[in-house]
Amino acid sequence: MILHWTPFDSALYHQSMKLREAVLRHPLGMQFTQEDLAIEQHQNHLVIYSWHKKVVGGLSLDGLGTASVKLRQMWVLPEYQGMDIGKRGVVEAHRFAKAHHAQGIYCHARENAMGFYEKMLYSKEGNPFLEVGLTHYVMHYSLTNNEEEVNE
Repeated sequence: MILHWTPFDSALYHQSMKLREAVLRHPLGMQFTQEDLAIEQHQNHLVIYSWHKKVVGGLSLDGLGTASVKLRQMWVLPEYQGMDIGKRGVVEAHRFAKAHHAQGIYCHARENAMGFYEKMLYSKEGNPFLEVGLTHYVMHYSLTNNEEEVNE
């Protein structure tokens, strides 16, 4: 697998965005809006693809350059889940955020993804809340003073 930070509006970004929309948004009856895309242009986008150039997953980071970075819109094609692709993406997000002096990383995890983030040593903070009609939890990972670091 190749992990590549790609610029907003690149061909690879658009290919990834269409698949992300199919995996995360279409099942909820949602699609990207112009407002969504305006926000995306200020984020960093990781695209994960195979040696055969098939895009299989990705994620976005928001707030790079601040103490606490938000991991957003993480996805892996269903037929590639369970192959450590998501794990590799999160490890890369940790490395990238740390290289930009972040002290922590957090996400709004869907309830069905809690186990994944717990395996990645994220801790749950606060009470559940609804976002896009689904139960979510704030999950946090400390990039500093973390004795147990997840590796690939």
